[in-house]
Amino acid sequence: MSERNAAADVSAISDAIDRIGNRLRTQREAADNEETTKTAFILPFLRDVLGYNVENPFEVKPEYPANVGYNKGEKVDIAILNDDSEHTPRILIEYKKLGPGSDLRREHVAQLRQYFNTRPSARFGILTNGRVWQFYTDMDNDNVMDEEPYAVLNVLSPDPDVIVLLQDITKKGFDSGKAREDIERRRKMKLIRRRIDNELSDPSLKFVKLLAGELVAKGTHDHTVETEYKPLVEEALKEYINQRIKSRLEKAAMDEEGSDSQQRGAEESDDAAAVRTGTAEPGEAEQEQPERKRRRSSVKMQDLVNAGLLHDGDELICATASGQYQDVVATVRGDGKIEIEGQPYPSLSKAAEIVTGHSRDGWTFWRLPDGRTLDDLRDAYGRGSSVHD
Repeated sequence: MSERNAAADVSAISDAIDRIGNRLRTQREAADNEETTKTAFILPFLRDVLGYNVENPFEVKPEYPANVGYNKGEKVDIAILNDDSEHTPRILIEYKKLGPGSDLRREHVAQLRQYFNTRPSARFGILTNGRVWQFYTDMDNDNVMDEEPYAVLNVLSPDPDVIVLLQDITKKGFDSGKAREDIERRRKMKLIRRRIDNELSDPSLKFVKLLAGELVAKGTHDHTVETEYKPLVEEALKEYINQRIKSRLEKAAMDEEGSDSQQRGAEESDDAAAVRTGTAEPGEAEQEQPERKRRRSSVKMQDLVNAGLLHDGDELICATASGQYQDVVATVRGDGKIEIEGQPYPSLSKAAEIVTGHSRDGWTFWRLPDGRTLDDLRDAYGRGSSVHD
């Protein structure tokens, strides 16, 4: 597959996920049982994101037999089947209801694992409640499902790295061999990232010596490295990261100054910006109910400030599940803009892009310290709720 086609597939997957996420925000309260969850969110994901024909029982089979030991009549919720003479399963799926008490638990993983281990042809297992999707395979032992997922996707805040991995289990691009290579690469990357994160938060003596280089004379006692050079390295790393963010902000400011569309970008609802990032599909807003359209397409940051849902000086932090960018703090201004490192930004999505280096939906990226995202506040504004609701 060419890089262009791969990028197009990733974009299409991202768009489909975000359409489901948009629906989930307004419909999740109605998904109070497994059947509703399946109809509203599970099957659309299998159809629109992974590309399978959910109306073809030779391709997507509900209640697929998965007998465990002496327990006959056991069935996995859904099996996605191979295109072979016996229609053996390639992916096994267990789903739970969406709503209060819908967290995916260890016993749910154990249940899927039992089913997976009875079906050697199955290479992937999926556990989901419609909002969170956990993806499993058998990297550690053949035909024995790993205890930990190789990827987790939240449709309300999808991780771009996970979206890339989904290509390998779509109908169009299914390739278990490539999937395993990509999963192994992701595992190694996660370990490296974790090490980088550990070194940035608490540099080891070895790392300090590496960065300080010739400043640390040969034979210098570790205590001297710890007390004299480690604080210098920590301060230098912090300054470096802050400078990188500041440079991005300055570049973005120059880009905006060079365009006469700055005000248009400021008034861009960040839902329209989300069309670009995948949170909404072009033309989708016209199909929404009037109240939904008013709440999600016309609400601006200034509206939230005027309504008392936000105040001048409120701090915003990044709502990433991984904890990345946790040191980045944005400040709400009375004019509806947010400010980072003294640079004001009229667009939430633009500010998020500057911080991360790639397109993000600002409404779901930024949150208050109490955990509420700006998207939550936007919904509250649409319902006419107060800041304390």
